[in-house]
Amino acid sequence: MGAIDGLRTLAVAAVVAYHLGRLPGGWVGVDLFFVLSGYLITSLLLAERRLDGRIHLRGFWGRRARRLLPAALACVAGTLAAGTALEPDAVGAWARTGTAAALWVANWQQVLAGGSYFDGFGPPNALKHLWSLSVEEQVYLLWPIVLAGAARLGRRRAAWCVAAVALVLAAASAVAGLLLAPAAGADTTRVWFGTDTRAVAPLVGAVLAAVVAARGWPTSAAGRAVASGLGAVGMATLVAIATSLDDRDPAIWRGGAAVAALASAAVVAAAVRPGALQRALAASRVVTWVGRCLSYSLYLWHWPVIVLLTPTRTGLDGAALDLLRVAVAIGASALSWRLLEHPLRAGAPRPRPRPGLRAVGLAAGAVTAVAVAGLVVSGSHPTRAGRMEALLTSAAADVVEATPAPARSASADRDQPAASEPTVSVYGDSVAWSFTVGATPDLLAELGVARLHNHAAWGCQLLVAPRRSGDRTDPADTSCPDWPEQWAASIGAERPDVAVLSVGPWEVFDRHLDGAWRSFGSPEHDAHLRAALDRALGVLGGRGARVVVLTAPYPERPDDGLSPAEWVGSRSSQARFDHLNDLLREAATRHGAAVIELDELWCPRPGECRAEPVRYDGLHFDPHTAAPPVLGFVLERALPRDPPTASGTELGASAPRVR
Repeated sequence: MGAIDGLRTLAVAAVVAYHLGRLPGGWVGVDLFFVLSGYLITSLLLAERRLDGRIHLRGFWGRRARRLLPAALACVAGTLAAGTALEPDAVGAWARTGTAAALWVANWQQVLAGGSYFDGFGPPNALKHLWSLSVEEQVYLLWPIVLAGAARLGRRRAAWCVAAVALVLAAASAVAGLLLAPAAGADTTRVWFGTDTRAVAPLVGAVLAAVVAARGWPTSAAGRAVASGLGAVGMATLVAIATSLDDRDPAIWRGGAAVAALASAAVVAAAVRPGALQRALAASRVVTWVGRCLSYSLYLWHWPVIVLLTPTRTGLDGAALDLLRVAVAIGASALSWRLLEHPLRAGAPRPRPRPGLRAVGLAAGAVTAVAVAGLVVSGSHPTRAGRMEALLTSAAADVVEATPAPARSASADRDQPAASEPTVSVYGDSVAWSFTVGATPDLLAELGVARLHNHAAWGCQLLVAPRRSGDRTDPADTSCPDWPEQWAASIGAERPDVAVLSVGPWEVFDRHLDGAWRSFGSPEHDAHLRAALDRALGVLGGRGARVVVLTAPYPERPDDGLSPAEWVGSRSSQARFDHLNDLLREAATRHGAAVIELDELWCPRPGECRAEPVRYDGLHFDPHTAAPPVLGFVLERALPRDPPTASGTELGASAPRVR
């Protein structure tokens, strides 16, 4: 078993490197785990049937629960405890996944949960990786039943019958992945997490085990050479996938997952028989010890540790931070093994066909306790994304009602303000929305604004075209595809005195324009963006409004290896934001618009900047608190009156000072 333990170590190392952003196709380590599990459990079940004449299902399930549940439940409980203290705005979502993981359905919970626009900007779900454990547990629950039925039908040729059934089901799973595969750049949640699409790997392992049980291993020199050669080809294939096939590549579902499963099966077959690969995998005692003792708990703990040990908390980044994360994850895994897993293994009674009532009761109690704790944490910790969704819904309803009845959409309208008090309309993306939506009647009254119309929208982009960041591509966004017409209609209906434009983070991507990919900053891309800016400013100023353009500050999100590809690619490039701001200033000059340097909010004077981030996710302001300092800062400078003093509005002040 030393070589098998070596394979476990390789698999978990690939997954850890993948989650650290060091190995783009390291997800294949999960598929190797799946194939290995399918091979081992099928081999054990067929051996049990051969020796006892039957398969003891309840005994099998009891042993699997004893092996998997304690460490998994401890990981869920520990992660939720740490998340409650360190990430209270995100732990509610983690708790829902933790509850589902305790019930072996975390993969389907994530499929059904969907996602908020703002989910991509907050901390990742620290328990998201438990989807694979749920898939494995569902296979453990269902496959033995199918295997027992197939073996009974096959009678003397039971193993061949099991192999045939497993092969048909594996093919069906591969076809399901193909049929459910999304278009390039689209959401892969359903196909990535679905048991039906991921079962191909454990079922391929089951085919291997059944074929070996039916006819044995090759004994001739030629047969052994073929098996060894296939193992070498399989290992080379896995290395190629791990180093080149990104998890968003549609090739995964167009045969890539099946190829990974077959390559893993070839490696497993070569590893369990004497040969060069077996010797290499079993050569290091450390490697085999990690695979035997720590691979499972290391898989459980590595992702929560990566999520919680951020650059801000540790003061580290890059390789130093990754080394710390790996060291802490190994330490947590070792504790799990020493205090929980090993004592349970060492104290396990002789395997029995059926688990005792006491064991069943303890397992049920532990699962219930963790599931209930997850529900409590989820209910008591609403996520920031959830609060924003609720705020968006309530704000959208008010705007809809307020459009035909201005008295309900503006603070000062209720008192019939003087005609000299201006009206303001804000246009842009979610950043503009985040500092505008929280405006209150009292704030507008203090600023001397009669009416504020918020036309900023989540995901709104001037260039409606497919975008690219690094190797990732996404289709054209449909948040506001008709923005020129929509903005022109609102300008015509509202006739604002001031129109504010705030765009930025969405505009710095490469785009597919005129039939080809155009890099941001290229002459072709600049031409399209200049045209879009000219159109936007022409629309906003078309009815005589004073047009104000906000520059786009640098993102504050660090490159921590966890962020979406957008963060560590286009959005993390200060040079791109510098170029965008140059284009914004040039467009403002062409149209006689005013420019407000938004980064002066936290850098009021050169060299005097706030050290701590002022945007909770690096881009967005907190919509519950941002309106007084941020919107106040903007409107003090946007309204046609005497300019403010050099000190401006202090971020975090209870209300802006109006001059």
